[in-house]
Order: sequence, then C-alpha cells, then structure tokens
Amino acid sequence: MSNYDKEKWNSRYAKADRQAVRPASELLQAHLALARPGRALDVACGTGRNALFLAHRGFTVDAIDISEVALSHASAQAEGLPVRWLCQDLLASPEIPQFGYDLIIMFHFVAPTLLARLTGHLSPGGLLMVEEHLQPPEGRGGGAVTGPHNPQYRVGPGELQQDLNELDLLFFYEGEVKEADDRSAWLSQVIVRNPE
Repeated sequence: MSNYDKEKWNSRYAKADRQAVRPASELLQAHLALARPGRALDVACGTGRNALFLAHRGFTVDAIDISEVALSHASAQAEGLPVRWLCQDLLASPEIPQFGYDLIIMFHFVAPTLLARLTGHLSPGGLLMVEEHLQPPEGRGGGAVTGPHNPQYRVGPGELQQDLNELDLLFFYEGEVKEADDRSAWLSQVIVRNPE
C-alpha cells in the first residue's frame, strides 16, 4: 500500500452513504459457529460490517483498515460495542495488535505475505477465515460480475488453500457465487484452524 492507496480508499469511502451498512459476509454468517467466542481481528475491515457483526455476537474485535474515513464511518455505527478501530497499513508495518486471536478474518484484500504472518497470531484452536476474489475461468469474467478488474487483486485457483496448507482445513470453496443484488462474484473461500 502507499499514500496513493490511502487517498484512493479515503476518497471512495468519503463518497459512500454513511447510513448504508451492508450485511456481514455470507461466509462469516454461515460458518461463525466453527469459532469459539473471544478475541477477533478483522483485517482490511472497511466500514466495519463484519467487525460489528462479530461484536454483536460476543467477540472483542480489533478492526484494521488503511482508511481513516472508513473507520470513521464504522465507529459511528459501533454504539459502544467492544471494537477497537485501528488505522494502519499492514503491508508497510509489521505490527499486528496482539497474539492469540480466536478468529481472524480477511476478506477481499489480497496480501499473501500478510496472510502468512496472520497465522502466527492465532490462538491454539483459533480460526482463520479468508475470502478473496478469484480469477474467473477464461471467458467468464465479463458482464455482471463483481470485483476488481485488475488480476493483481484476485487469487488464482487453489492459491489460498496452498498458502494455508499448514493449518487444518475446515472449509474450501472456489467458484461463482450469486450476491444479494443478483450479480455474480467469483470467489475463493477458505477456513482453517490452528492446531491445538
């Protein structure tokens, strides 16, 4: 990331509707029962939809994003919930707030070197849940498909599973997913558990 990236995201979030809070990730909602309540880390949290969801369900959350504008939107929705909003560029800084997270989530932020570091911050038995945009099969990326056009911000088939193969695999899916607005997204989804 860079100052350019920070300004880009600040500008994007400044134009967004502060009142429009999207629901939490379907992956997170569907599989939260796999995680034990405790401390959670939301990496690249944006406006906090997933951090707020976790806090409402008993987690104490550290939520990190590069955009202070996004974090301002998020904290306005927090209503005294146990969320610590941290403005930080995790690609430029090696500082992750603490060790021993029971759940770490990273959605739609492709950062393989960071992903490798995150696994060392899980508690024994802790879960890492990752969802990234997937490079669609040739000829299937056009039309009403959501996500970045730049392939740098998408993962290749099997890439996430390979990057996390030292942890216990609980869930893996790659393919097309229908979103709430009827558009399609090509996603790679992985949930792994740190051995006890």
